[in-house]
Amino acid sequence: MKRSPHHNWHVPTLLVLLAISMSLAFVGGCTSNAVAPSTDNPSLSTLDWLNSSPTTGQADRCPIPFITDRIVSGLIGPKGGVLQVKLDGSIPAIFRFPQGALKTETLITIQATVLETPSGSLVVYDCGPDGTVFDVPLEVTQPEPPGKSAANLFYFNETSMQWELQETSPVQHGCAKLHIYHFSKYGIS
Repeated sequence: MKRSPHHNWHVPTLLVLLAISMSLAFVGGCTSNAVAPSTDNPSLSTLDWLNSSPTTGQADRCPIPFITDRIVSGLIGPKGGVLQVKLDGSIPAIFRFPQGALKTETLITIQATVLETPSGSLVVYDCGPDGTVFDVPLEVTQPEPPGKSAANLFYFNETSMQWELQETSPVQHGCAKLHIYHFSKYGIS
């Protein structure tokens, strides 16, 4: 079986996720991003918060690092398939792999972790095998709380070590539909 050049990043990626969640108590400040920061949009505030650099005296920004953590896996082939991630007391998030997304049967693993941020909950999905590129994008149907009108999909760029906004989707009938073109670490808020 051919290994992805990013295969060895899977364990470090999980460690980065753990380090991010555990160090969020010390986070403050903002960094620039391709998307202009907005204090009016709580999800973009989450992006700034995730990308901020550590400063002292920011203990009031401490989240509850892990609310829920789930791992699902399954073999998905060229004909496509579905994986569902059910977090406590919620409708499951659905990862739809369309026909032709993968050329060969692949063991897919998705770890979902819910983090509490100052702007609300952020679901982080660490998807593997890391670096897998899809010929047809996946559709992720993410349940959202009542009253929420839009959801943002963030991608963790391993090169810049920054979160980037990838897509914004309207929430319709309690769910947002977002698209993933390759596997890495994603956050939805």
